[in-house]
Amino acid sequence: MKKVIEVVGAILENSNGEIFCAMRPEGKTFPGMWEFPGGKIEHNEEPEKALEREILEELNIYIRTGELFDEVEKEYEKFIINLLCYRCTILDFSGFKLLEHQDFKWVKKEELKNLNWVPTDIPTVDKLMNSL
Repeated sequence: MKKVIEVVGAILENSNGEIFCAMRPEGKTFPGMWEFPGGKIEHNEEPEKALEREILEELNIYIRTGELFDEVEKEYEKFIINLLCYRCTILDFSGFKLLEHQDFKWVKKEELKNLNWVPTDIPTVDKLMNSL
């Protein structure tokens, strides 16, 4: 039986309606591909708190987790990813720095498909684009 990895992702939208996209670093799975920032849920951790912790650890910004936007289960060769994507509010962006990713960009919703996304995130990208 494959290991199920529970992860959370943040949909961060700026005042121009653009979505924050983060590029995965070299040396990790899916290097150079784009994703919604986030990470693994720790044992006995609430998904919303996990997301706030991960965003602080990876981007040094404070967010408030909002509504669950999408849930995706994707099976890979050696594991299964269960991704919960939440719409989030940025509370403090002043200390922003890339601590885990190699690049980032703010992208208009209608242009999201132009990026090379991690396969797990593609259904959420499609759902965001269809919500225009």
